[in-house]
Amino acid sequence: KRSRVWAATQQHEGASKSRRVMAWATGSNPLAPNQLRNATWSGVFDGIQAFCGASFRSDGLGIEIDEASWASCVDLFQAAKDTGAEFHLVLGNVPDAVVSNPQPTIDSAIKLAMELGLDGWSLDDEYDCAPRSTLQRFRDWMNFVDIFASELHSHGLALSAAVQAMFGIQDVPYTPDCGGNKSAAECSQACDRLPSQYPFQPEVTELMSNSRIDRWLVMDTYYFTTARFLDALDWYVENVSNDRLGMAMMNRDDITDDGLLARFYAIHSKAEQMDW
Repeated sequence: KRSRVWAATQQHEGASKSRRVMAWATGSNPLAPNQLRNATWSGVFDGIQAFCGASFRSDGLGIEIDEASWASCVDLFQAAKDTGAEFHLVLGNVPDAVVSNPQPTIDSAIKLAMELGLDGWSLDDEYDCAPRSTLQRFRDWMNFVDIFASELHSHGLALSAAVQAMFGIQDVPYTPDCGGNKSAAECSQACDRLPSQYPFQPEVTELMSNSRIDRWLVMDTYYFTTARFLDALDWYVENVSNDRLGMAMMNRDDITDDGLLARFYAIHSKAEQMDW
């Protein structure tokens, strides 16, 4: 994963409405903790979403952390704590065994968070390109997300999820095998068109808007061209509750200064328009 940033606002009860900025980072890159400690960046980042070797057990019975990967994140974790930034661990694809029986994994997540001193967890589930590409599978996934979020909240922990291609989730049969040793994500119908080219599926955005999750981190806004960025930004802002949204940006050499300016201006304009 390359260095990425997402920006959002905090609109929970008792919190300020100032925009929050968090960064995705890995322990293998020494620049991340150095940047947190750099005085010129003081106060810029409110937290870190860290890729440090945490993953779901395939049997659905908990979360495991690769010791070497976690060891590489110790300096990043300490830099976050030293500078008052939150530290959330990222988890990848959610196995179906976890979706159907979430409690063992949730218990494991809470125990690990308390032992390690985490502020929360973040999902990066791209199993079907979108987290799930068909409506029924997405309903089941959302049920897990809401249970997970509620139990984390009861222990003072947060939950976010990086998502993409939510506009492509449709009420269609699930056909993950398209041959040629391709993955379910490569076979997904959810990622082969522009947002405006899919029929609008209102249940998807209703589930997102009414979720107990703290934040949806929209990844569609760091891919492709500025036009695609604007198309995706419009879709999410117009259809998903804004106090749940975070917009992602990626450090990419192909984006010009004008392109970056246009993207940040668009985010700023939406923030003023929609008060998020």
